Amino acid sequence: MLKWAGTLLCLVIVLAGLVSMRWACSWSASGFRVDVVTGALLLRIFVDGVPGRGWEIDYISSWAEAVDIWWNMASTLRWGIEVPAGNKWLTIPLYVPLFIFVLPTAFLWWRDHRRPKGHCQNCGYDLTGNVSGRCPECGTPVDDDVSESMREGQ
Repeated sequence: MLKWAGTLLCLVIVLAGLVSMRWACSWSASGFRVDVVTGALLLRIFVDGVPGRGWEIDYISSWAEAVDIWWNMASTLRWGIEVPAGNKWLTIPLYVPLFIFVLPTAFLWWRDHRRPKGHCQNCGYDLTGNVSGRCPECGTPVDDDVSESMREGQ
């Protein structure tokens, strides 16, 4: 179940990154604003309230503008305080959370890889006809239900 949740989350992050290269999506509420723009998540905290509230979607008119915004703002992890207003901001490129979630998701998929029934669960050797109770390739003991099905097959 977790591997599917991780996969879905990774796909959402990739989709958000692709969509945000043409559309800047923003949501603001009392004192803070969240933007997804040109492949980055921009978090801002405003001292004197947020200019506007709710959702905003802006179209980025050209690829050159999108690349310029990405290069100047979204390509690296950045943070700061605007002077003199005191507003705080943090820019997180979407590849950061993507890598954070891709690695454990890939591990979950790898760990959940199961060999077909009738094969050694350690090395994948085909145990058809094996009645010894051990894999002849790696020596791993064979599960009782697998070895029983091998005996019944003869």
